[in-house]
Amino acid sequence: MNERRGPQSPAPQGKKDVRSIGFLIYLSTLSGLNALGTAIGFPAFPAMETAFHVPKGSGALTLTVFLAGFSIAPLICGPLSDRFGRRAIILMGLSALLVSSIGCTFAPSMSVMLFFRVIQGIGAGFSVVMPTAIIRDLLEGDIARSYQGQVNAILGFAPLLAPFLGNIIYISFGWRMIYAFLGAASFILLLYTIFRFRESLPLSRRQSIAPRTIGKNYLRLLTNPVYLSASLTYIFTFGAVFAFVSGSSLAFQEYFKMDSTTYSMIFFCTSSCMMIGAFLSAFLSRRGVATYAQFNTGFAFILVSALTLFFWPWMGFTGIALIVIGASMNEFAFGLNTPNSIHEALTPVPDIVGSATGLMRSLQMGMASLASYLVVRLADATPEKSVFAIGTTMLICSLLSFSAYLFLRFKKRARTSGA
Repeated sequence: MNERRGPQSPAPQGKKDVRSIGFLIYLSTLSGLNALGTAIGFPAFPAMETAFHVPKGSGALTLTVFLAGFSIAPLICGPLSDRFGRRAIILMGLSALLVSSIGCTFAPSMSVMLFFRVIQGIGAGFSVVMPTAIIRDLLEGDIARSYQGQVNAILGFAPLLAPFLGNIIYISFGWRMIYAFLGAASFILLLYTIFRFRESLPLSRRQSIAPRTIGKNYLRLLTNPVYLSASLTYIFTFGAVFAFVSGSSLAFQEYFKMDSTTYSMIFFCTSSCMMIGAFLSAFLSRRGVATYAQFNTGFAFILVSALTLFFWPWMGFTGIALIVIGASMNEFAFGLNTPNSIHEALTPVPDIVGSATGLMRSLQMGMASLASYLVVRLADATPEKSVFAIGTTMLICSLLSFSAYLFLRFKKRARTSGA
């Protein structure tokens, strides 16, 4: 139940403000903190392992614990943002990111590094959830879909640039300065939030944070078929993307013997396709192209991509071109489908957008961890099996995402015919 604390009035952060270029970049950068936090350290994993005298492959643990912290945070910050507003949660998240980045920069051991990486994940989780909720606070319909697409398009620069930035910083200043860079980025966003961002959630729409209310809201989300199926469409597709991300180091740097610069270029190629897909989604949404027309195109790319990577080991290919093409197709489809999935998920629950977005992001990171685990298990630390592991995991995630999409179409048609 909404807790009314005053007359209903427009959100302090006006619609003109949200459409400004500066605010668009701000929301996109906040959304990209997760991708930046995960991908920027990839090129420096071997150097970190050497510095801390830990076994080969241990650097990936920094990714695992980061995702663990991230997956928990949205479940906490979602309801809190519905009660206290989006601005307070962003400030908390960025403060945690700043402090933990300093800790990572000066960490004396791997155990201390892992501790601060968990805090980084929590801080990123608090920050990343808010842009989607802010957009839904202020916009709706095709405009909201288009704006979400623009945010995702700019967000595409994060995974695109992160390995390049990480590699440049690592070569120029050493691996520790990678985490100092994350701290500097957090500090700049913190200043913008303090001095420029005005709250988007009006007092009249604030929710109670009583445990019973939070439980009822999450139960409502988990039993809403449209929210759940649309969310799973997005979550499983992200799992396919992350299967490639988590297995790429073993495949390219160990199996294909790539150096860190070439490895970063692969990320540039694949991530740029996600950005193109998001820009296309924004363009089509502004012109009123139906959600499901975009979904159909996206899933055609997703399924072809997954099948290509799954059958690659048996097709007699020895080069990397087909792998890059398959991964790029999947990233393009993810960029195209994501704004539509998020819009469809949040439409039936406009009064608890913070909780809805938090649950979605938490499940997203849980899926990323599961996909990463499956890739590692299937590859069994064997570079020769890495492509098979990536392809198999991507195919499983893609089929699950397509099944969720078909269920979403079924539920929407049932509601339309019953109206």
